Amino acid sequence: MMQQNETKQQYTPNADAGVIQLRLSTYELLEDIKDILQGQAPSIKQNEDGSQQIVKIKISDPLVNDKGFQMIYGLVRSCINNAVVQGNNNERMFEYQVYDFEKTLAMLLTCNYEEWGLNPEDRNVLQLSLTTLVINFLSRTIGNKERESYGVLERASSTNTVQAKGIFGGNQ
Repeated sequence: MMQQNETKQQYTPNADAGVIQLRLSTYELLEDIKDILQGQAPSIKQNEDGSQQIVKIKISDPLVNDKGFQMIYGLVRSCINNAVVQGNNNERMFEYQVYDFEKTLAMLLTCNYEEWGLNPEDRNVLQLSLTTLVINFLSRTIGNKERESYGVLERASSTNTVQAKGIFGGNQ
């Protein structure tokens, strides 16, 4: 009796797309940065109908005024976005990007802290916090590891089934 081996792959694009979208999303990280700059934090509010929703509550005065917020947030978004995380950097390029971000942020905070209403004592903490976030985010681009991990995700979500079929099409 002859047997024929067939390989079937089950591909679930919606699951793969969801995982990749989650890995590419910068929304929560950028929201955290907004909250820090604006002196707010997320909180859960109970609605009259019993449902819950996330609201922002004020926990302190904003670190900077609107102009400072726009400038700092714009600089951070130039480093933390969906396109950047898909980059393929070597160590040298990564170090240059971090150096450039850190130098630019330091210059902006030093030159504009009065105009932006930034307390001088908060400059170093803000510089360190934002630089650390950017370093952690940009490190994902070193050696193309982020994009390579998408292939691993795709292979992990696919299943291979090998069936042995007889000459009459029945399973053996």
